[in-house]
Amino acid sequence: MAFQAVRHDIWDRDFPAAPVLITVKHDGKNVDAVAQTSKQGFVYLFDRTNGTPLFPIEYHKYPASTIPGEVTAPEQPLPNKPLPLRGNFSLRIC
Repeated sequence: MAFQAVRHDIWDRDFPAAPVLITVKHDGKNVDAVAQTSKQGFVYLFDRTNGTPLFPIEYHKYPASTIPGEVTAPEQPLPNKPLPLRGNFSLRIC
């Protein structure tokens, strides 16, 4: 399974680091997962065995470019869980 997280990167949303292989407790079970962080503090979590997201990923609308000839992607995917990592935090995935 493939996932395109960044579409036409004019908003600097490329990933700052390589993904990490982790094990998380999800729905009461240990799940081997892949975690990918973003520059905005989002964490994308995928089941390592089949690539499906552990939490829903929603597509949010982004403004069109005002530069003549520039065609931007109308939407960008953002995970709705876990909450973005910002400042002092404690990561708890439920």
